[in-house]
Amino acid sequence: MAPSELLIEASNQRARFALVQEPYVGGTGRVKSQNGIRVFQYADHGSGTVKVAIIVFDADLHITQYPKLTTTNIAVVGIRVRNWEIILVSFYFEPDLPMDSYLAHLRRVQRETGARSVIIGGDSNAKSVWWGSPVTDRRGEELHGSLEDLGLCILNRGETPTFDTIRGGVRYSSYVDITAVSPNLYSLVDDWRVRENLTSSDHNGISYTLTTRHINKNFIKHTTRIYYTKHANYQ
Repeated sequence: MAPSELLIEASNQRARFALVQEPYVGGTGRVKSQNGIRVFQYADHGSGTVKVAIIVFDADLHITQYPKLTTTNIAVVGIRVRNWEIILVSFYFEPDLPMDSYLAHLRRVQRETGARSVIIGGDSNAKSVWWGSPVTDRRGEELHGSLEDLGLCILNRGETPTFDTIRGGVRYSSYVDITAVSPNLYSLVDDWRVRENLTSSDHNGISYTLTTRHINKNFIKHTTRIYYTKHANYQ
């Protein structure tokens, strides 16, 4: 997805931000910024390739950065809705690495931000019936246990796989991309769905709407359209 296409799609979806995993980073190892978007990602250029980012399309959205909590695999920012901060977390868990350090980092995010309102989204490379997979593996058990410990509610629903591709004439699909929120946000999220035509990646996009009118009646913009994509080309 080229930059102009990304901005057009964000406009069409009325998206205010996106939680992104495995974005296109070129030779720099970082997502390239451009006019019309703000990119939040790990800033240390000597520490490997960025696997996650949070892209903000709304110039009026107030952002709090958490650089000490952001790594190449977990990005963290806060968005301000009047006097209520919502912590956003985009994550990518490497399939061949243990989950322990990632899960410990999620607990650290909750502890150090003091967050009562959290939205996390990302590629877990873990399978569980709790987010649509027909089977549960060890990684799925670990992640589900941690999400429960963090008090987060899983939004995944439906039967459309989040990973779906054809290689050598064989179809491969799975349910490894997860969205979870704090209980106080759960009833405010509508229309969570997997979007098969949102990206050109082998991972489908996910979109949903967070209704903000119940957060503060004086808040003018009443919905926050959110989606995240995979392997997006931000050149």
